[in-house]
Amino acid sequence: MKIIAPLYQALNTKYDITILALTTAGNYLESLDIPFKRFSDFSELLTEDVINFGERLINGMEANPLVPRQETLAYHGLSFKDLVLSEGSENLAVEKFSEKGRSAFLPVNTLMQIIQTLRSDLVLATNSPRAEKAAFLAAKASGLPTVCVNDNVWINGGAKQLAELGCVDTFCVLSQEVKNELLSEVEMPASNIVITGTPVFDQLIIAFKSRKLHKNKKSVILLADCDLPSTHPLYPGVTADPSLGEKVRLELDRLAGKNDWHVIFRPHPNQDYDYRQYKNILISQKNESLHEVLIKSDVIITAISTVGVEGKVIGKGLVSIEGSIYRAAGSYASLGLATGINDPKELEEAINKELKYCCQDSKTLYEGISTSNIERCIDALLI
Repeated sequence: MKIIAPLYQALNTKYDITILALTTAGNYLESLDIPFKRFSDFSELLTEDVINFGERLINGMEANPLVPRQETLAYHGLSFKDLVLSEGSENLAVEKFSEKGRSAFLPVNTLMQIIQTLRSDLVLATNSPRAEKAAFLAAKASGLPTVCVNDNVWINGGAKQLAELGCVDTFCVLSQEVKNELLSEVEMPASNIVITGTPVFDQLIIAFKSRKLHKNKKSVILLADCDLPSTHPLYPGVTADPSLGEKVRLELDRLAGKNDWHVIFRPHPNQDYDYRQYKNILISQKNESLHEVLIKSDVIITAISTVGVEGKVIGKGLVSIEGSIYRAAGSYASLGLATGINDPKELEEAINKELKYCCQDSKTLYEGISTSNIERCIDALLI
């Protein structure tokens, strides 16, 4: 919704937009006074069998206080009815749901009926694997144009699979590197992939462009910190050095004392860490504006944080910590977005390389403002 909400605010005077908000997305839109619909708003779809399916599935389920019960019922009931249709029988649907849970859901028929009810001319969504994927499949089956806004630099589990299905007309991606990655994985026309950026970063770009120009006396190095455990439930079978994060911090503390650098540690919002042992670094508190910290920084260091991408969006240098547990998700270095380090002793050389990059050859990941770029993609399909 952090992608969709800015698009709505930019385009709602030009187009008649209906946002289908799933699970907790409605609460976020309500906080912004943006209108939306949920599955449960389409009463004509809530037939007796749908309600019965929903009641059975959510019976005994712990309620989410952020999602109305009727919406939980509608989502499960409609999705399960579609599962029965795709599997061929209720018994087979029960087996698949027992095995895979909600990841078994792909409510194409439901989304097709919603699209027809709304008399839609175009479907736009991000690259999530269930209802968004179903919306693209339903739109394509209905002969409607489709736009997918890839929500980050990664394509696996989303954009790649949608491209393989051939259900998206235009992919809006963050950078040339992401476009190249998608083209290397899926055979498709390069013209179907447009470098637009993402609306999530528009406010950062606007703030960066309106800043007062001044050169720091010292280079500013920002560690976008996060816990780097040895294992993670999302990546079974993958292990990493549990002391890697500590080794990186100690080396940066040493380098801050040696070099003419300001080194800032910014903890992850979910991280609780005691930095008192480090004598040469500064701490960016969680309540400090991240945009302000990014704007004054020269080089960002991170293992996987989106803060690294935010820095690249405004032309900052990026050093990626390789070898962490998060290598299973992807690598900024392998995408060509960063200088990677496999040993903390490589930090000094990598930082100096990126300082040279951001001072002499700095370039942003995309041109302009993302909402305007995506608007042009929509216009090209509708006008």
